[in-house]
Amino acid sequence: FDLYNNKVQEFVAHSTEVNCLTIGSKSCQVLATGGEDAKVNIWKIGDSSNIWTLSSNKSPIQSLCFDCDEQCVVSGAMNGSIKVFDLNEGRLVRNLNGHQVNVTCLQYHAFGEFIVSGSLDCSMKVWDIRSKTCLQTYTGHEKEITCARFSPDGRWVASSSKDGSLNIWDLVAGKILQSFRISPSYITSFEFNPNEFMLASITSSRTVKLWDLETMKAISYIPPDSSIVKAISFPSQESSMCVATKDSLKLWNWEPTIKLTNSLDIAWEGLCDMKVTPDNKLIAGSFISNFVSIWSIDLNNLPVPQAKAPVINSSENSSKQGSNKIP
Repeated sequence: FDLYNNKVQEFVAHSTEVNCLTIGSKSCQVLATGGEDAKVNIWKIGDSSNIWTLSSNKSPIQSLCFDCDEQCVVSGAMNGSIKVFDLNEGRLVRNLNGHQVNVTCLQYHAFGEFIVSGSLDCSMKVWDIRSKTCLQTYTGHEKEITCARFSPDGRWVASSSKDGSLNIWDLVAGKILQSFRISPSYITSFEFNPNEFMLASITSSRTVKLWDLETMKAISYIPPDSSIVKAISFPSQESSMCVATKDSLKLWNWEPTIKLTNSLDIAWEGLCDMKVTPDNKLIAGSFISNFVSIWSIDLNNLPVPQAKAPVINSSENSSKQGSNKIP
């Protein structure tokens, strides 16, 4: 697989290190990057010049998310501040105050003006953007929140933590539905399957687990990878999951049992953060420095690796006429 020829774009995104990035889910053509320089830069994929530089923060940006219509972007900073920017006018429109330290993750609700945030302060909060109020604070984790996401139907919200727990909450009732625990590692990130009632989690021990959300039990397990797992996506193929690590892309099928169906060796040298577009056709990555790269890789139709032709030892073959031995 030729990674170089599949590169759409590479550019310097900030004057300092890029801490996070996100891609708009509607067009899959708008990108936001957050930097150690406390700025949020907005880019149109394929254009080398940024659309906006949003710089009302005084603290490094740690997390980002777009709304579903790509009309605004939300940033979370190391000092705990959450800011909402209007992308039509390139200006700050909301300040959401509540976390006191690093906002580690953000996500916009699919059907309303709400966001979920997770923090180093061990809490998860759900916010009403219009009223600028915190609707609910979820506690129970003993260490920092690593990931927080709404379920695809918008009825649940889930959070994972460095304490090894993954909690699922009912948004309306405000009560916990299930708490999964793993040990001695912890869940670094997770994704809801948009088409099936299940969830996939990435662990700090480089494994991936699949959870059935009807039975609330683990149903499959991908053994430890040789490299850190950075992202999970669910391509259009039924019962398939794509796992991106620091040196590969792997396609797994979980029915009837977990099975590796495709694997591409890809060296993402110095990779820090990675995001996959919802249509599974673009991958964006930030690296140890201040640049971002974007690749066109259709995860719905990964190329099949070509097997190398065996090399025949001609001298040995001639001494043993008729032999088909391959060294």
